[in-house]
Amino acid sequence: MERKRVLFVCGVFYPEPVVSARLQTDLAIKLSENCQVTILRPHPTRPKGFAFPDYDYTGLPFEVIEFDAYTCPASSPIGRMRESLSHGRWCAKYIRQHHEEIDFVYNDSWHLFGVYLVAKAACQYEIPYITPVQDIYPESLTSKLPNLIPLKWLVMHLLLPLNKHTLSHAACVQTNSEKMADYLSESRQIDRNHFVVVRNWQDEKPFLEYAEKNGRLSEKTPFTFMYMGNVGPLAGIELLFDAFAMADLKDARLIIAGSGPSKADLQRKAKNYSCQIEFWDVPTGMVPETQAKADVMLLPIKKGYARYSVPSKLIAYMFSAKPIIASVDQDSDTADCIKKSGAGWTVKPEDCKSLSEVMKRAAFESSEKLKAKGMKGLNYAIEVFSKERNSNLLCKVIKQRLIMC
Repeated sequence: MERKRVLFVCGVFYPEPVVSARLQTDLAIKLSENCQVTILRPHPTRPKGFAFPDYDYTGLPFEVIEFDAYTCPASSPIGRMRESLSHGRWCAKYIRQHHEEIDFVYNDSWHLFGVYLVAKAACQYEIPYITPVQDIYPESLTSKLPNLIPLKWLVMHLLLPLNKHTLSHAACVQTNSEKMADYLSESRQIDRNHFVVVRNWQDEKPFLEYAEKNGRLSEKTPFTFMYMGNVGPLAGIELLFDAFAMADLKDARLIIAGSGPSKADLQRKAKNYSCQIEFWDVPTGMVPETQAKADVMLLPIKKGYARYSVPSKLIAYMFSAKPIIASVDQDSDTADCIKKSGAGWTVKPEDCKSLSEVMKRAAFESSEKLKAKGMKGLNYAIEVFSKERNSNLLCKVIKQRLIMC
């Protein structure tokens, strides 16, 4: 039987150390077991400022085609729009030139214009495609605009039809949460059965192997709260400073582990606090080892930003079997995961006083109870967020659509 030919249209891919790149690479490797896979991607640029080492694709079970589209790693609305248009045009041109060699498209170009242009080209040649959705557009865009109702209405009025076209013409739409699928189904007036929910995954093996070799004991003193992840403007790290200072805990420290555009500014601000705040770099592959030094992991997300998805740092926290304090929307998927698993505590977003009180409560909790919460999170993550479970599920979905086409 001839192997089906699948084209991956990617905004990011290996060797970029970002979530979407890791997911696409895992999926492409898995799907290559039964299909002929080609990756179409721009030169790697994410995250901004990351120094990419020498890399090649030798030994990978698929072909990778890099192209010279415009890229914009900086968070610039105009630059990102230009990047999306450039990426979409380049990929649409490739589909038009090679449509006879393509049986299926995994359409993960940049939103909104990129995915629309790829969808339009695929539809022109009756090539089925799946579109994965990590963030909801144009809503994510309008949330960053000035609070002017006429402006937001105009942007939604102009851009929403592009998104609806892309989603409605897909063989199916992949979302990472039930709430996201429900919202898109209702707001775009698309049948709910058109959506398939596949959780973002992480490879649990490095976390489990580290724990097996080194145990799960954190340092006894000082008691350590840790945030690990992107140190950017939307992370809400200033809230952690204020809440930790308000808690006034003796023999405790707050660690901000990771890198990002706001790190230098936050380091300057931290000097204004009398409490112990430290900044750690996290070398590649050292996430399990670094998180092992924490007693409690912290997850602040600004209001409205966690409603329809689960951040990858939550999954990593759970795989490290650490209890979690999350300052998030209480009706969000993130809060639901913590409540269902019993992995920790949730407070309303941007509520410094409540966060401070829960930090004090956690600091005086017994080590046995903290460990129990961490293990509940680990068990939940293995069941819900494992790489094997979710990559297999997504491969199954794609193969089903390939059989139908």
